Amino acid sequence: MEEKSYFKQFDIGFQSMKIGQHFQDLKITNEFFEMYENDVVTDANIDIHIDIERLENMVIMHFHFSGTLTSTCDLCLEKVIIPVEKTEKLILKIVEAPQESDDENIFYVTEKEHSFNVEQITYEYIMMSLPMKIEHSNEGEDRCNPKMLELLRQAEKKPETTEIDSRWEALKNLKLDS
Repeated sequence: MEEKSYFKQFDIGFQSMKIGQHFQDLKITNEFFEMYENDVVTDANIDIHIDIERLENMVIMHFHFSGTLTSTCDLCLEKVIIPVEKTEKLILKIVEAPQESDDENIFYVTEKEHSFNVEQITYEYIMMSLPMKIEHSNEGEDRCNPKMLELLRQAEKKPETTEIDSRWEALKNLKLDS
């Protein structure tokens, strides 16, 4: 029962809103990422403030993300904390009949719909904020594990003498007609 109440925060009840400015705050924790069976994010603490502007036939939402995610360093496999500071804009256009949108930040909702769930779009916004390559900054205390880095250096070293298999050596002598 507790899980349902956590995810209820993602429902934006736009039809009951009066025209004007509104606000909603969301809290992203590990529970959010457990729902998605995400193995990239191991810990989360993100606050999201949504500025909502309700117009006659439109709802404009400005998302402000602030907090941290914990993931695994691609280099040393230790935990790394990633700061998240991001803003996004989402537009809901209220129409009579359902429509598809070519713009990923514009959604069409019918007049009969009373709320819009921002859970999936929030997940996508957060995942897009992650760097392609997750590594420690190696500044201050945010450093890669030195033992693991040494193991990687040793693994990268090529043997000084490489013995070539005689079968491959024989292939070098083949003459191909061109």
